[in-house]
Amino acid sequence: MNHETPACFDFGRRLRLLRRIKGIKQSALAHELGVDQATVSRWESGQQYPAPVLRDRAIGLLSAVRSVDSGIRRLVENSRLAVHLIDDHTHECVAASPSRFAEWKKGKAEVIGQSLWRYATPEILLAERRLADHGWWEQASPQFPSFMTSGKTTDGFTIRSGLLEWQRIYLADGSPMRLCTSLP
Repeated sequence: MNHETPACFDFGRRLRLLRRIKGIKQSALAHELGVDQATVSRWESGQQYPAPVLRDRAIGLLSAVRSVDSGIRRLVENSRLAVHLIDDHTHECVAASPSRFAEWKKGKAEVIGQSLWRYATPEILLAERRLADHGWWEQASPQFPSFMTSGKTTDGFTIRSGLLEWQRIYLADGSPMRLCTSLP
């Protein structure tokens, strides 16, 4: 089992993107975290890495999903494709289509609001690590190539094998989300 969270990968780039999207200055974030502005700057540049508790708190402060836009939720929940929407940084599931729930063999109450990271296949883990190579954390609308993933069942949660595509979309509050689609 991989104990690293997705927020560990390219932390500085993720932090800079989230902070800029939310319109928060380094000094304001530093104040909330009890560190100085230079420390946040060093994190963003990759010169320094925060303790896990500070890393998780920083990501949590900047990527908290309070509510998903009703239009986006409706599009995802009524899609005929196997599709789900996650917080781009925490992998918390915020919406999914009926076919995705059927594939997962889990109900809405068991999945929504939960991080899907622990269910990731080896190919998903590798793709997550490769996001920076494709400018995912620097570009507003990054392109990431679709990839094949193997099937896997963990704790009764099933991911089927097949072609997977990731796209970034934004909520009205600027929160970056990842639309995950299984392609036919």
